[in-house]
Amino acid sequence: MPVAEAIRDWSDGRPMWQRDALRRLAAAPGLTEEDLDELVALCKEQHGIACDPLVIARPVEMSDLPTDGATEPAVRLLEILDVENVNALASDSRLAVSDQGLTVVFGVNGAGKSGYVRILKHVCRARGEARPVLGNVYDSAAEGPASATLRYAGGDEEREYRWEQGGQPPDELRAISIFDHACASVYTDERCDVAYLPFGLDLLPRLADACRAVRRRLEGEVRALQDVSVQLPELPDGTEALGLLGRLDEHGIEDELERFARFSEDERGRLEELTARFGEGDPLRRASEIEGQSRRLDRLSESLGGWIRDLSDASLERLREMLRTWGGARDAVRIAREEAFVAAPITGTGTDPWRALWEAARSFAEEVASVDSTFPPVEGMPCLLCQTAVDSSAARRMAEFETFVQGALTSQIGVVPSPRTGFGLRLKRPRRASFRS
Repeated sequence: MPVAEAIRDWSDGRPMWQRDALRRLAAAPGLTEEDLDELVALCKEQHGIACDPLVIARPVEMSDLPTDGATEPAVRLLEILDVENVNALASDSRLAVSDQGLTVVFGVNGAGKSGYVRILKHVCRARGEARPVLGNVYDSAAEGPASATLRYAGGDEEREYRWEQGGQPPDELRAISIFDHACASVYTDERCDVAYLPFGLDLLPRLADACRAVRRRLEGEVRALQDVSVQLPELPDGTEALGLLGRLDEHGIEDELERFARFSEDERGRLEELTARFGEGDPLRRASEIEGQSRRLDRLSESLGGWIRDLSDASLERLREMLRTWGGARDAVRIAREEAFVAAPITGTGTDPWRALWEAARSFAEEVASVDSTFPPVEGMPCLLCQTAVDSSAARRMAEFETFVQGALTSQIGVVPSPRTGFGLRLKRPRRASFRS
């Protein structure tokens, strides 16, 4: 949708006096005093205050608005050549730029890429300060100002401009925008106002200025009307000052008024503090900083609350009880192991390495072996290690091993096997407990 049509459609929902103001702004660069007087009259009339009957609102129409019929040809940079006294750039060097698509310039550090950009920042449009272009510090014979020739096209016509540092480039080259890392810091670190508005959209900020001008005039008229009578200030509910105003007709109120009229040093200091706070820097930026500090304090408070709950007397007592339970379970398992394997032919049976070996055999039987892999193997089944048939004595001993590992003693003392630590044990505990054997 064209800009003019979008503005006209948007204005349909505005008050009639604002639509009339848009028509006036589209026809002239600014509003006269007579225009403002008539707009004030139209605004009053819309709210039932009759003014000048000869002033009639006429809303903006398409014929009143500017169109997008821009005829200026596009400006395209084609080449930078004949460079003199610009950093260490050679005078016979040329930088060609395609008038279509994207031109990529690359090279090692010190090749001269930034030197060309410094020239363009003086000739074309760029945000931030364009620093002076320096000559070659290694060439003592170099004389004269920094200069270069720019070849560019305006539409189908090619032109050349010989630039010297300090000169005034043609306006058409200002249609080319330059952006580098120095420009980026201006956008990110400084407050930037809008430097360009699409064709026709300048009407909107101008309309906002007109609305503010009408408001100032109406407020001036309101103040003039209020000056003819005593108007008490509007004060917040529940304040001492509001209560005092409500008791002005009481006897003996003079002493209380005298007390309120005094401005103490503490109050003066507080006023100066608030004035300094509200006056420092950008208020929106200050508000954003305070909101960020508030969010960080909220997160810290939430974390501290969780730590306090975890370190409460009840939590610490639960931890002590778990430690006592774990110690008893560890001793009970050690005694059971010593009693169960006292006659074992191999020393160390039942210890952590043996337990890891047993669990590895179980995993092999359940996850890898393709034969009937009941674990532990019974009489007649192949052994998982030597892979020969298990006799009755071996089967009975393996059953005893499994009974020890999965026996009732483990369940009664509240522990379960821990495959991660061989024959180590871990307590059965709530999810939030942080104790681990």
